Amino acid sequence: VYEQILKKNKNFSISHFIKGSSIAFELIIKLFNQGNLEQLKPLVDKDLYNNFAEKIKHREELGECYESVIVSIIAQKIVEMKLEKNTVFIAVHFLSEQINFTKNKRGNIISGSASTINRVEDVWQFKKNINSSDLTWLLVSINYEKADDNKDLVTI
Repeated sequence: VYEQILKKNKNFSISHFIKGSSIAFELIIKLFNQGNLEQLKPLVDKDLYNNFAEKIKHREELGECYESVIVSIIAQKIVEMKLEKNTVFIAVHFLSEQINFTKNKRGNIISGSASTINRVEDVWQFKKNINSSDLTWLLVSINYEKADDNKDLVTI
């Protein structure tokens, strides 16, 4: 598949993709936790965006606030690459250390811990039109291998 991608776009670089995917991983989690739909929109696929918007609306209705701090990305690797017509799909396995907790309206922690570091494994799938000059890859799904659309962004 890599050779097919290079035939369509000789500038494609796995190392640039990996670097960008780790930046996207941290940024998307941060924006989701902030409820910042405006900045999330250009980074995620339409279906995933709608899913995020629903989750953000739901937690706002409950008066809850999610917090996730990425302590570090321990490892990441590409687990799948596929090319469908001119769209490249790349699934990346992330192993990270995160601090995850939920606060209520009063600011009290109602789940998780502000001091416990959790190891979190996710598989995120990104897509991009290989002919596009736009450097942005869209996040298509989270926990891609599990094919579970109901998973929360952060699993504890």
